[in-house]
Amino acid sequence: DLQAQMLRLSDKYIVHGGRGVDYDGVARSKELAKFEETALELQAADLRALTLTQLRAFMTNCYNAMVIHANARLGAPTNAMQRARFFGGVAYDIGGALFTLNTIEHGVLRCNRKPPGGPFVKRTIGDAAVDARAALVPRECDVDPRVHFTLVCGAKSCPAIRVYSPDNYDAALQWAAEGFLGEDVSVDVRRRRVTVSKLLSWYAADFPPKGRPLATWLLDFLDDASAAKRDLRALLADGGAINFKYRAYSWNVNAAVTDDP
Repeated sequence: DLQAQMLRLSDKYIVHGGRGVDYDGVARSKELAKFEETALELQAADLRALTLTQLRAFMTNCYNAMVIHANARLGAPTNAMQRARFFGGVAYDIGGALFTLNTIEHGVLRCNRKPPGGPFVKRTIGDAAVDARAALVPRECDVDPRVHFTLVCGAKSCPAIRVYSPDNYDAALQWAAEGFLGEDVSVDVRRRRVTVSKLLSWYAADFPPKGRPLATWLLDFLDDASAAKRDLRALLADGGAINFKYRAYSWNVNAAVTDDP
């Protein structure tokens, strides 16, 4: 079971509240060898038998597991070209079809929306007539923006790693968003400026429009006692414009060291 294997790896090699991974420790571990046996079994998985919630929880776990697996075995990408090959090339065979990291994120979890990158970027899942994976994208499909706080790309600016279960998937999405945004959002009342992760710029199509709509949406994920929520409420209350600034994104690998021999 992929989820069980992820939990075993998490217990030993994921540290700093999910923000760091001991990739060298993972590469040397017996747990990784067992995980790789489980990953091979994914070839026989029948994704069509899953509910939408089960599919999204499963694919989120696959994405995060694949990043850890690839970083441990291949090493983390260090520049933009390597990242493009990493996210577009690293893949698992699931149910007889190849799912890259990009396919999972943009094809399945983002309802087959185009990845960021300009007008010539293609969707990661083709038409149903030529691509069996299209059956996994519901005809009426809404992107839940909270999914961006569950996917861990292996960089320091990524969210914390968690293992997701369909039994509490919606609540876990909320916890993930609260955990990430609660640490990330800052408000400068004098400049009427809210600073947030670059994720909200790259994936602007998945979030409410920038300005007051986005500021209102953020309130649901900030602690009532936090200065950020207090200041954001003050900006919303006076009816004025609210500006957004996007925090620089660190692609440095989220590597850490544990005490495991």
